Amino acid sequence: MGQARYVRGLLGGAHDDLHAYAVVKIRADPKQQRFPILKGNLVVDSFRGTLRVRKWPRKRGPSKSQAVRDQNQWFTDANKLAKHCAASQQREAIRATLNSGLYPRDLLVKQISGGMFDLVLENGRVLTSQRAGVEAMAFNGFALRLVTPFNIPLATETAPDWPLPERDTAGFWDGVNPSFITIPNDVSMMQFNAGFMTNGAPGGHLVTLILDNASRRMARQDAEETGQHATSVGTGPVLVTPGDVWTAKFFLTLGGGDLSAITTFFNGTVLEAT
Repeated sequence: MGQARYVRGLLGGAHDDLHAYAVVKIRADPKQQRFPILKGNLVVDSFRGTLRVRKWPRKRGPSKSQAVRDQNQWFTDANKLAKHCAASQQREAIRATLNSGLYPRDLLVKQISGGMFDLVLENGRVLTSQRAGVEAMAFNGFALRLVTPFNIPLATETAPDWPLPERDTAGFWDGVNPSFITIPNDVSMMQFNAGFMTNGAPGGHLVTLILDNASRRMARQDAEETGQHATSVGTGPVLVTPGDVWTAKFFLTLGGGDLSAITTFFNGTVLEAT
């Protein structure tokens, strides 16, 4: 089979843990046999007393993970960016990574992976690239919504008993008083929204109210409609005081009815807190 060149170790002998291999070049008469599978280099080794012949391992192909390919592309782009960006940008990257354990190029990779970076061309033109997306955001407030219809009597401002909140980040809702929410400590400004739809066709005057301390009207929406109808209202930013209670009430002037599930809601978003 040709001359073998020993690369490392010893051929297997008395000790099974000795591992050796050689590279063998297959040479054959092309007129008689082409050896399509064995063509090229082979690995001949002895492992634990067994002689085996294998094809030489091929080089790895491209990464199969899309995340790895993206990272490799960011790294390549960052190298180009570092070479062609303005000196002021390079200086900022050096200053930002000083004593941080990062290279300036690492900062450029983060900028690219974050979806926004500037590229200054040789003619001084600045190209800004930005990947579309939504940054991570945290909601603070509460979201209440009826899961079953709630009956309200004729011509009476009524606050429904809200079930467990869909979202409550600071204990606004209290199961003992499910019609109200209480402003928690350190919250100083909020925005409220409320709305409802009636089941069936009670008709008459429809009113949506948002009240501070269950008495002071902060928002009101009227609708002169007959048949099934929906109304909603929002306060915009309002100053609030910890410990105060807020509620949403609904009103019908003709034949009471049921507030429908899902479409009847009361929400509040924290706009300012210390």
